[in-house]
Amino acid sequence: CFDKAIEIDNNLVDAWVKKGFAFQILKKRKDAIMCYDEALKIDPNHIKALEIMGFIHNELREYNKALNYYNKVIELDPNSQLAWIQKGVALENLGFYRESEESYKKAIQINPNSEFAAIYRLRKSGAPLGNICPKCGNIVESHHKFCKKCGNKLKTDEKDFKIWMSEGIIHMRSSRFREALKCFDKAKELNPNDETIYLSKGMILEQLGNSFEAVKNFNKAININPNNIASWMGKGMALQSLHRLEETIECYDNAIKLDPNLAEIWVNKGIILSMIHRHEDAIKCCDEALRLNPSLDLAREVKSKAENALRFMGRL
Repeated sequence: CFDKAIEIDNNLVDAWVKKGFAFQILKKRKDAIMCYDEALKIDPNHIKALEIMGFIHNELREYNKALNYYNKVIELDPNSQLAWIQKGVALENLGFYRESEESYKKAIQINPNSEFAAIYRLRKSGAPLGNICPKCGNIVESHHKFCKKCGNKLKTDEKDFKIWMSEGIIHMRSSRFREALKCFDKAKELNPNDETIYLSKGMILEQLGNSFEAVKNFNKAININPNNIASWMGKGMALQSLHRLEETIECYDNAIKLDPNLAEIWVNKGIILSMIHRHEDAIKCCDEALRLNPSLDLAREVKSKAENALRFMGRL
């Protein structure tokens, strides 16, 4: 559907951005970057595209490139807390700790009551979660319900859950996967029925090469919400790593049921079908992908290899 919108009007910035996001879900960063580049050619000041490009380069550990994008966002919107936070992450990973602290402090000045501000104060104080006032940063004794300094009521478990999730995501985006897992485990203690915990843990565990545990977490996410494409795709990729290819196809089929218009899912399914020598079915998947996105080169490549395999076997 994004390709159809772009075909009608190549200057539709939001269509390029949404297409880029779809590629991100499928872990196709190069294709995502291409889409965001196209969006920025049309509108060099598109803040969302700039923010996401910065995020992707932080993920790829290309911190200098990430800084360029976040500096541009800050130039356009000096009050973007997200940009200041992510700029701090990039600077921290480059070893510019003083400059990183300055970015974090700027983010806190923009919104002193944000979850990030609470996390920052927590790190600085060394206090246990729940014993720090998110409003003023004052240390509060565990048996007190209010902060004596500002009168603010202590965080509820729900607030604690959000803080652990936020810190986990910050670690995850900075490729500090072990620290992220610890945060998500703390969040799970407070709310074991949140699908995002298990989806996030599954993605991290797959990155760390622990595909077996990744599948377990994706299954938990799916049990809570079977309508999330990302969970089915994540499970499919983890099963592929375990060479459980028939089950991988089942996952992609479930993702297709949820959204049959994502060409990239059809290609992924085609790749797996070729791997188990179901070349005719692989070609059908690639044809569907090309119907949805005629410019998808990967679909042509997979289809060509499947056709060559059939010719070699005398079946084409």
